[in-house]
Amino acid sequence: MNSELFHLGFAHDRTPLDFRERIQRALPDDSSWLNALADMAAERVVLRTCSRFEIYAVGAVTDIDTWIDRLADLTASRADCIRRHARVLTDAGCARHLFRVSAGLESAIIGEPEVLGQVRSAFASADGHGAVGPRLSVLFRSAIHAGRAARHSAADRSDSYGQLVVDRVRRNVGDLRGPRILIIGSGHIAAEIVDRMTDETCWRVTIANRHVDRARRLADPINASAIGLDELADAVVHADAILVCTSSAGYIIDLPMVQRGDGSVAIYDLAVPRNVDPAVASLTNVRLTHLEDMLAGRTVADDYVRSAGAAVEREIARLARWWSTHDVNGISTTERAAASASGRTPSPISDRAATDRHSPTRGSRAARIKQGLAA
Repeated sequence: MNSELFHLGFAHDRTPLDFRERIQRALPDDSSWLNALADMAAERVVLRTCSRFEIYAVGAVTDIDTWIDRLADLTASRADCIRRHARVLTDAGCARHLFRVSAGLESAIIGEPEVLGQVRSAFASADGHGAVGPRLSVLFRSAIHAGRAARHSAADRSDSYGQLVVDRVRRNVGDLRGPRILIIGSGHIAAEIVDRMTDETCWRVTIANRHVDRARRLADPINASAIGLDELADAVVHADAILVCTSSAGYIIDLPMVQRGDGSVAIYDLAVPRNVDPAVASLTNVRLTHLEDMLAGRTVADDYVRSAGAAVEREIARLARWWSTHDVNGISTTERAAASASGRTPSPISDRAATDRHSPTRGSRAARIKQGLAA
């Protein structure tokens, strides 16, 4: 493999939950993954969500077997298991896939908005870590723009994880007066759930998080309560519905914690790795549902696929045009110098032609990517 752009990923559509959990639990956070892959690729971004784990790279190491062996070592997995479940994409295929991910076209809930924020966060995390160079900067900024364009084009025809969860909770607590809802977490999914709860004025909502100030920022707009994890055990006992969506690698709710209560409770585990011990389902007063179960059997939003897909293709064509007039490093020397003189940051997408194309090898790779995008 001799490629400029490289993708190695594991997603909901081809990787079992248990295997995705193994990968997610291998290292605790983005920084750990970026450090572990530093010798593999000078430019690298790691995208970690409840539905996917993906590496985007411009690599010094271009041999797929070496990448698979590294992932096997990091996750304590067999190389053949990594190979069986992994999706490997290069050059134009890598770029097109990221655009579709940002637009929600590769999500379990087609068009869900959360993934665009997750792509943006993954890019920002890698950039802050010093792991993003000009090539991945161009790719990710373009993909984020494509995700926004797709949703603007599709208007209100997309769905969301937040709406799916709130609808399910509404069905389960509909007969209760002032149901007590406990949300554990403060990330993208928790924020989307809270945003969809604004009409549920009779729900008594509590948001728990390790950092109480983050919980309070989500809680205040809907007049909810905010607590720290030191108060979690008591909140679990009194809740009618519990929504768990943290980035923890371990169980936030275990069997002894739930056994303390004697009332009926619906628990929704929205995390990968799972945040709720599956043994909790053995209790007769507990209904435990994982996100994977909630997504099963959902139909594809055809209108969104058509309109968002067309928007993505327009942005891909735009990137191809840009790539044909710029060096593969993403920003020409002339543009970089002008930006430095004016104190501004050069745009990754512009109509100015590059004047510095001194790398034949990189130029040929850029041409290959451009041709693939235009195909």
